[in-house]
Amino acid sequence: MTWSVSSCFITLVVLFLWRVDEITEACTCMTVHPQRAFCNADVVIRAQVVGVKAVSGNTNYDVKQIEMFKGPNQDIHVISTGGPCRAFLGINKEYLFTGRLNTDGTVHVIM
Repeated sequence: MTWSVSSCFITLVVLFLWRVDEITEACTCMTVHPQRAFCNADVVIRAQVVGVKAVSGNTNYDVKQIEMFKGPNQDIHVISTGGPCRAFLGINKEYLFTGRLNTDGTVHVIM
């Protein structure tokens, strides 16, 4: 290869690697202090995931509510999450959820 072709190739490789780094950072979720997450949430519960299903581009988790820290005086049975930064939760594991209450009684968690 000639000198100009080599330098163009090296430049393209560097630019490609730089763009790949930006693409992988596109799904970096902003961390929120636990106190701020609590204050901004409609619902804060401790629950165990008992089932999972995909619905309209979202992932719905069936949960067994263990404790309600903040929210309406009702049991929460479904946690819905979506978007590029969604988390994949394990069945039969306990989690602390913060989120927004939908009009249908489901909780939408943005992760």
